[in-house]
Amino acid sequence: MSITQTASFLVGLLFGILLVGAAIRLRHRIVGRRSLRRGLSEEMIRQIETHGRIEMDEPLDREHIAREEERFWEETWDEPEEY
Repeated sequence: MSITQTASFLVGLLFGILLVGAAIRLRHRIVGRRSLRRGLSEEMIRQIETHGRIEMDEPLDREHIAREEERFWEETWDEPEEY
């Protein structure tokens, strides 16, 4: 192996290491932002203190669910075609 080939190899290796390092750093920044977004707000903490639990979504509307279920089962179903 000549000096130029060794130098080219080392430059390529260094570039690859820098590229992998940059990708890892970017990944950590993205994950860090997500975890900050998912943190608890003061309001959520108060809800946990008063109710002992927290609901992240809106409470279920059981009447709406029942209506949709009834509508689903009232639909007419086409019989499968036989070939």
